[in-house]
Amino acid sequence: MLELAVTPDPRRGLAPRPLRDPSPRVACGIDAELEHRLRTEPIIWISSTRPDRLPHLVPLWFSWDGDAIWIFSKADAQKIRNVRHGSSVMLAVGSAHPEFDVELLEGKAEVLDVSTAAVMPAIHVEKYRDAMSRAGLTPELYAQRYTQPVRITPSRVLDWHARELSSRGSR
Repeated sequence: MLELAVTPDPRRGLAPRPLRDPSPRVACGIDAELEHRLRTEPIIWISSTRPDRLPHLVPLWFSWDGDAIWIFSKADAQKIRNVRHGSSVMLAVGSAHPEFDVELLEGKAEVLDVSTAAVMPAIHVEKYRDAMSRAGLTPELYAQRYTQPVRITPSRVLDWHARELSSRGSR
């Protein structure tokens, strides 16, 4: 059985923090609404740059621990090669329908030299337990398949709302 509650967090030497009440994050613009979306949205899109400078964009499962976004990947995936080459990423969370309410986050991604099982927050397993089951995965199999953890620290939030586009003009 995957033991998440006692696994070390390489940043603090402690277990990943449990889900807690949302609170505003003034430092990089994460307010209570975005905090809620980061905890509940099923997919985040990550954009990175390939070593040949071409863009790369993929949708991913993710979790938010209150400070960072966590993703888990196959170690040889293009996004991992990209982040190893350059740590700047852009993330998009939200829905294009019906109000085109999407939040864009700039951040720095860090490929960690630890196993997924060692750092995967319990909130990640809780969030995707049903989806994992539908995919024929247990949390243990998920951690064995997606062995490369990446922690993304947001640095800036860019709002993108259709209701504001008419007043701003096109981008």
